[in-house]
Amino acid sequence: MMHPDDVVVANTCTMPGSAATADTVTDWLRSRIAKLIGLDAVDISPTTPFRDLGLNSSLVVTITEELSEWSNVPLDVTAMYESPTIEALAQFLLEQQDLHQVT
Repeated sequence: MMHPDDVVVANTCTMPGSAATADTVTDWLRSRIAKLIGLDAVDISPTTPFRDLGLNSSLVVTITEELSEWSNVPLDVTAMYESPTIEALAQFLLEQQDLHQVT
């Protein structure tokens, strides 16, 4: 669940009307993770493993829920464990988005 003070960060990378791009998802993830761990988004590499960013299980759940809500793509919390970088998670989301639109 998003908190009111997080709305600005979460909305800085608005989801396009039809479909996300890898860059849009990557920017959203970098911005959101940066806010949660107290870094600047530019300091977070899309290829850095989430474990190296210090994300605990509570933050993983928060990010997954917010990403699912933002993208309108149902995601299981295991998505961040199975796709352990921003780059991998963005690609996974795009694949799920394609599957979600087909069904």
